Amino acid sequence: MRQSILTLWFTTFFTLFVPVLSCYQRLYVFYKEYQNCHEAQAWGLDQKLKLECAALGQKFKDLNAKPEMQQIFGRDITADMAETITLPDDNPNCIAQQCVVTAWRYREWQTNMENKALPSVNGWRFNHAFYAQKKITTIKVNRLGVLFDRKFATLM
Repeated sequence: MRQSILTLWFTTFFTLFVPVLSCYQRLYVFYKEYQNCHEAQAWGLDQKLKLECAALGQKFKDLNAKPEMQQIFGRDITADMAETITLPDDNPNCIAQQCVVTAWRYREWQTNMENKALPSVNGWRFNHAFYAQKKITTIKVNRLGVLFDRKFATLM
């Protein structure tokens, strides 16, 4: 009797929790640059950028819902504004705002994304994408790559 209960618990754990461990977070970083520093920090711009970032996240959800995509991004997709970056002097623009779209249950084995176009919103440009295995608590993204605390995430 004890053996069968132990087997039942093990089977339950394996079927319910192991698939969660095999999924990654996939983060897509988009940015929008401004030539005028005052324009980039204008009153009310934050709300507009948050709405545009949310629209970008919704486009990922719409793409994910298509049958040929097989819900590669998983069920949970979020889009949040990341930190504002002051661009270097050799760049003609002054400030870049960032939007990070996170696919919380990304399943990279289901669909080959190499041939699929990513969603876009007018004015936002794709910077890069990376995987993470755990929740990232702090993310700092710059034009040259990704900088973040490695104890919270794994860059793949």
